[in-house]
Amino acid sequence: MFRYLLLTLIVLYSGCASAAQSNPRQRAQEYFDEAFPMAELAEWSERERGYVVSFYDLSSNRSVEMTFDRRGRWREVTLSMETDQLRDNITQYLEESFVDYYATAYELRRRRGERRIGLVIDTPEVIYTLLFNTDGELIERYEEGIDG
Repeated sequence: MFRYLLLTLIVLYSGCASAAQSNPRQRAQEYFDEAFPMAELAEWSERERGYVVSFYDLSSNRSVEMTFDRRGRWREVTLSMETDQLRDNITQYLEESFVDYYATAYELRRRRGERRIGLVIDTPEVIYTLLFNTDGELIERYEEGIDG
């Protein structure tokens, strides 16, 4: 009797564990729905390393992109500019430092739990990674040449 009960619990547990692992997209969706109930027009896409959802958050009036791993755990959030002052400080730095690149592709990122914001700028010759504090002041700058 005890063996039967133990075996039943093991089978149920392994079934629940495999079901949870087999549907990480649903787990990501549940986390997203709970974290951003005011999201508008959420678009989901599957990428090589997991899932990405892009949306506009009405509560903060900004565009957001969340990245989830293959298990449905969120890893990264890309935000639109958070405040006017932050946007102005970063824009001023970009205008002063990258005057030759009027139309550069850039991406603003803040990783979970970090107090700094990263900006990746892809130019024809170099990929720049800039790290700003939350006041928009540059704290680190990296350059990586593009082999051509």
